[in-house]
Amino acid sequence: FLGFTFKPRQVKSRYGSYFRGYLPGMSRKAQKRVRDTMREWGLTSHITLWSLNKVAAFINPYVRGWINYYGACYKEPLREVLNHVNALLVIWAKRKFKSFNRSRWKARKWLKAVAKRDPHLFAMWSMNVRP
Repeated sequence: FLGFTFKPRQVKSRYGSYFRGYLPGMSRKAQKRVRDTMREWGLTSHITLWSLNKVAAFINPYVRGWINYYGACYKEPLREVLNHVNALLVIWAKRKFKSFNRSRWKARKWLKAVAKRDPHLFAMWSMNVRP
């Protein structure tokens, strides 16, 4: 219903105990639609001419909208999708910089350092979904 799936999930009460509750979370169909949108960005191909700030300016309106809509309830399915954005940024860095060409690990390490230095550059980083 409207991009959400209602199913039993682990919930923490205000007293600190855990119980089963029926909470809405991002549906699989909505996750696929969001990933299709990411694929349409072409982040791993023609945007390699852009700087990181320009990529952030392009991506942030989409990510903020997803966080505002799907992040109102159970956030774990949304975090999975936002981790995919971080993976795309690693691929972008590998293609943008020659020194990361053969090493995904180096690109991820560089992106992690950027996230630590500027945690509000990308909207998902301020939600603690970092590389």
